[in-house]
Amino acid sequence: MRAVALVVLLVGAPAWADKSGEREAKALFKEAKELAEAGDMAGAFELYQVAYQRFPNPKILVNMASVLEAMGRDAEAAETYEKLLQDSGASRSSRAQAEQKLAAIDARLGRIKIEVDQRGASILLDGKAIGESGQPVAARVKPGGHAVLAKKDGFVPTAETIEVVAGQETVVSLTLQPIGAAGPPPAPGPAA
Repeated sequence: MRAVALVVLLVGAPAWADKSGEREAKALFKEAKELAEAGDMAGAFELYQVAYQRFPNPKILVNMASVLEAMGRDAEAAETYEKLLQDSGASRSSRAQAEQKLAAIDARLGRIKIEVDQRGASILLDGKAIGESGQPVAARVKPGGHAVLAKKDGFVPTAETIEVVAGQETVVSLTLQPIGAAGPPPAPGPAA
């Protein structure tokens, strides 16, 4: 009899956890909204993140993206709007708003698409790791100069500095040379 009761409690636990998480997320959401209205965007963003972890709701993503945009973190705001567009639970109006905001952000930012000839190379953009090669890695960035670096054990790291224009995509193709590989033949010297 006791074993049956335990099974019923264990099966019922996830539903209780969901309701608890939803209540906690609503409280955090309310507090985050108040912080945003008071001008504390960083504090609001942190609370929205925690609320979303507790109960992933597309409405929270809308607010997270808006706060990121208000803080000037457009690339992260765009990623958040894209996440909302991929959420099957997002309302039609939320999707329409996200598409408009994303178009406005994309007009202000540029894109970098990075291709590396070796699979498994670490890709860094302005000193920050953004992915691993195998397929092209793309990122939104502010217009201006950016440093791209690819590195992999056994290969000489390769870097390139590029200029990105708002609303445009810049493709960077990097080739990694094996360490110790023979370089180009030496230039012929003067005849003796």
